Amino acid sequence: MPIRVIGSVFSLLTGLSAALLLSRALERASGAGLTMLGGGLFIVGAILVVVSVVSFVVPRFTFVVSAVLSVGVLAIIAARYSRFNPDLALVTAFLATVALIADAFAARPSKALAEKDSPLNLPVFG
Repeated sequence: MPIRVIGSVFSLLTGLSAALLLSRALERASGAGLTMLGGGLFIVGAILVVVSVVSFVVPRFTFVVSAVLSVGVLAIIAARYSRFNPDLALVTAFLATVALIADAFAARPSKALAEKDSPLNLPVFG
């Protein structure tokens, strides 16, 4: 499986998990300390879902955006870990970490030779 597909899939899972994490946190939240960062988590997760779906069609720059959004998810989870469901927060953090690593590799330029530069395309004399 190519690294770009892996990066897209894990970014999609991270975005969905972040939205699920927020909904579970809102169910058990009794204070108002969750709303600002929780809303931020939902927005980052939703954007991550959209970007990861787009990355299946238009790669390259979307992987950089996905990596930045994964860092945002990790930062929000770290800031409000005690307010979230610990199991779901750990799963989301794991998915975001894997997505971050895969997106970092997927964003690198490929080193494949163009067909015209291939050594197998040398002129034939004789």
